[in-house]
Amino acid sequence: AKPPLHAVLSLYDMELIAERQMKPASFNYYTTGAHDDYTKHGNQMAYRMLKLVPRVMRNVSSVDLRTSLLGQPSSLPIYISGSAKGGLAHPDGELALSRAAWTEGVIQMVPHLATRSLQEIAQARHQDQAQFVQLYAEKNRDAFREKLAEVSSLGFKAVFLTVDAVGVGKRETDLRTTPEGTAPRSKGKKTQRKWADNLTWEDVSFFRAHSSLKLVLKGVQCAEDAMLAYEHGVDGIVVSNHGGRNLDSARTSLEALVEITAALKEIPGAKERMQVFVDGGIYRGTDVYKALALGACAVGLGKAPLLGLAAYGQAGVERTLQILSEELEAAMQLMGTPTLKDIRPSSV
Repeated sequence: AKPPLHAVLSLYDMELIAERQMKPASFNYYTTGAHDDYTKHGNQMAYRMLKLVPRVMRNVSSVDLRTSLLGQPSSLPIYISGSAKGGLAHPDGELALSRAAWTEGVIQMVPHLATRSLQEIAQARHQDQAQFVQLYAEKNRDAFREKLAEVSSLGFKAVFLTVDAVGVGKRETDLRTTPEGTAPRSKGKKTQRKWADNLTWEDVSFFRAHSSLKLVLKGVQCAEDAMLAYEHGVDGIVVSNHGGRNLDSARTSLEALVEITAALKEIPGAKERMQVFVDGGIYRGTDVYKALALGACAVGLGKAPLLGLAAYGQAGVERTLQILSEELEAAMQLMGTPTLKDIRPSSV
């Protein structure tokens, strides 16, 4: 028997319970990295290696975790990132994620490869709820244009365009239980990938010509590309290596974030015009704190909400967010930083 929900103290606890609830093939798909998992584990280890520098004698009687992501209010500097196949965790899949996001006051990014239709997920939205959507650009740009029109008509507020998945990593943990691999292979006989492997910076103009939604590039991993994103006028970037699932030995998200923040600091007003998000390796509220200190405005959670969903349904997703919220609030108090604006590079 699984423990009562209140006895789940950490995201590590939740992951263990989810593993016991799920089919091995499904759990492996959610948790696999590429090759030797160096980047997947590195994402996590980078946070462990970074040390906090507390300030004392500060008034932290009231701590405020609220923020704004792309103009949309959020109770936390955390969002549910778009991760494929939510239905492997629970029959309600992305609908349960949407309801949990609303309950906890955070924003859900709906995945292109959801198990429920975008229409169903949009209909599950509360009337005052904001949702983002994650898309892959399609090789067939006419099909991509139609998809952009669809997400616009369904009321999503921003498109997170994945730019780090022009191929698929060799995800060995997944391949061991699913010989063909769960993700469509680019050269697979059964499932030919339809995603664009010919994306260029000119596609930002293509997007602008066919959509008025905010555009965030998901998967930026170096200062040069962050600067190009800024020059092309995108609304945000996600510093991400796809959870270490594609290119193993890529730098950790946190290393890339440090470089990108430093480069954008050189441009007056860059941080205000282009929001910087980060994902990969977040297990603790202190991890969220460290990401904010190093220049991110919010962090994305992909795997953690799905594992919460697998373990306890919608309530498990809510508990996952509550754990991180409680840990972040405690960290902010102990660090002497009552608001997110008080969190500075000198904090780490």
